[in-house]
Amino acid sequence: MENGLKNLDEVVVLDSFKNIKSDYDLSLRAYYFAELINKNIEDGNEDIKIFKLFKKCLEILDKRALSIDVATLFFEIQLLKELGYFPELPLNPQISDVIKKLLKVDFKDLDKNAVQSTGTFIKNHIYSNLNESFKSLEL
Repeated sequence: MENGLKNLDEVVVLDSFKNIKSDYDLSLRAYYFAELINKNIEDGNEDIKIFKLFKKCLEILDKRALSIDVATLFFEIQLLKELGYFPELPLNPQISDVIKKLLKVDFKDLDKNAVQSTGTFIKNHIYSNLNESFKSLEL
């Protein structure tokens, strides 16, 4: 052991996320999740809740348990909540309803148009708070 670093002797893959690796759209979305985390967590800081959220959302993508758009919106809303950037709920009741359901991890009866509007609202909120561009969204 040099400089306080330990050597790994053995590694076991618990989940390879093979569906994400074989699907371009899923890969881009996973990359976007990683970018959001990378731009919001300082190097060296551990945040177990955000790691668990990331893992859960990768599992959702890999199993295709939700549509890509709903999985992304779920990740964005939960991440904003964990980081303390959660937006005030908009006056639009459809958007507010989608946000409330996703905060409660309730994926039932989500209207596709409301999900799309909510996605636009949340992305605008993210961009206005971070003032960053995301390579994953440019590909």
